[in-house]
Amino acid sequence: MRTARLFALSALSVGLLAGAQSAMAYEAGDFIIKGGSATVDPQSKATSAAAASADNDTQLGLSFTYMATPRLGIEVLAATPFDHDIQTAYGADTASTKHLPPTVTANFYPMGESNAAFQPFAGIGFNYTFFWDEEGHGDALGGADVDLDDSWGIAYQLGADYMISDNLGLGASVYYVDIDTDLTVGGADYGTVELDPWVYRLNAVFKF
Repeated sequence: MRTARLFALSALSVGLLAGAQSAMAYEAGDFIIKGGSATVDPQSKATSAAAASADNDTQLGLSFTYMATPRLGIEVLAATPFDHDIQTAYGADTASTKHLPPTVTANFYPMGESNAAFQPFAGIGFNYTFFWDEEGHGDALGGADVDLDDSWGIAYQLGADYMISDNLGLGASVYYVDIDTDLTVGGADYGTVELDPWVYRLNAVFKF
């Protein structure tokens, strides 16, 4: 995951090095579509010895932003399903699951009214994560009825777009998302998995 972090941070720094160059400012009514990679990197913590951590996964990420004003955009994030293996506190695979984490954020663009090619932004919003296709693994949970509860949480975002032309650019962003889910096996509580992932995105940016 160090590589993913370095890619995201490097892309964010490109605009700082490039400086302000001429490009069309963001305007009220603009639609911005971003597509590229999205890597979910759980920073897992366990509330029991049974449920401890989950591995990372990279999928296609898509987002749609409507600029309500030149400095305020409402963004909806979607992705193809993420697939995670869950390990016990002792490192043994105990379960696997798929999930989707649709996220809505209000993004503030401090340079949205300028003609700068580099457009940083910061956002806050909420996330709803739903899980499905849960499966138990190993001697303890193999074949067991495993369930992960859906989750609501706050999402934070920091990113930047660099517009190459009026309608085309490159972008990178980093999210921190509050995702906690209870793991039950056969109806019995098996502990809480606090995923709380960092999400790294590298995107092509299309403005309409």
